[in-house]
Amino acid sequence: MPINWNQNSRENWLLETLRFDYEAGFVDLLFRDVSQWGKELRASGSPEVRERIAWFEREAERCAFVEDEHGKGSLLNLEHPFVQKSMDNPRILTRDHVEAARRYRQIMGTAA
Repeated sequence: MPINWNQNSRENWLLETLRFDYEAGFVDLLFRDVSQWGKELRASGSPEVRERIAWFEREAERCAFVEDEHGKGSLLNLEHPFVQKSMDNPRILTRDHVEAARRYRQIMGTAA
């Protein structure tokens, strides 16, 4: 059964997906999703939506820079429930990603 989207519900779903990407620390997904949906969200009639996509675009750039410097996976949120469930699934997370996250947390002085 097809979903009946109105513009508001679609924008909310896209923003919630970006929030999930960001909170889980899935930088590649965040960057991909911002690139894919940014133009549409920047054209929104809602100032709040335009403000939120601008924030996600800045964060995607910042996060990509961190991962370029510290390795893919370094910004993973190891406490995020989806990340925890995915640690045994190499199609989602590799051991290298998890180790990069642990190293980055150690460098930054945050809990592992």
